Amino acid sequence: MKSLLRITLSLIVLSNFLYSCNKKTSDINKQEKYELNYKIREVLNPDLLKRFKNFSNFKTLKSTSKISFDFSPVYQISKSNDTIQSIIMVNQLGYNKNNTKNYGFCVILRNSDDTFHSPFIAETDKVNKDIYKVSYFNGKHELIFSVIINSSKRTAHVIHQKSVMTTKDCGDKVVACLEDVYQNHGWASIAAFVTTAFIPATAAVFAADCYGHMCL
Repeated sequence: MKSLLRITLSLIVLSNFLYSCNKKTSDINKQEKYELNYKIREVLNPDLLKRFKNFSNFKTLKSTSKISFDFSPVYQISKSNDTIQSIIMVNQLGYNKNNTKNYGFCVILRNSDDTFHSPFIAETDKVNKDIYKVSYFNGKHELIFSVIINSSKRTAHVIHQKSVMTTKDCGDKVVACLEDVYQNHGWASIAAFVTTAFIPATAAVFAADCYGHMCL
């Protein structure tokens, strides 16, 4: 788990990958390139740790019993070009990047007022050597969005999409953006995800980008 500290993951993704969520294209093999860089570091600020744990335990995960999360360490995920927000995240107990399934509990930290927003759970599931599944849940582990990725066929298909309402009534826009991100922005980005960094942290970055552009 400590191997996540202070690493930079450079993913090959489409130009405008997360900045044109309303653009539609059917060319899944498109190979335009754009680098998405993000860093994961351990949260050491005691005040931030305390506020995150209180927010998570009492407001979000109190009624969730399916997964137990490890609150030591707590991670902050940030993109070098994003001054609006970052992600505060913990992995499930027993997390290992080689697990078939991994879960991460995440909240958006808005920089303007240093407040938490839109808690969610990201799940990555290696079904077999060719099939990968990514799912997003709310804090009560209710499924909101799920997509199946087939690496051999180079396809991605949304299999579940639930209408949701969140801060500023933008939840539906976030879900629509996720659908667009996974299905309409080329195979290169998806290939980088499943072969280089198929972990909840990467899935969380995709969701947070959609939140940032749709809600903030």
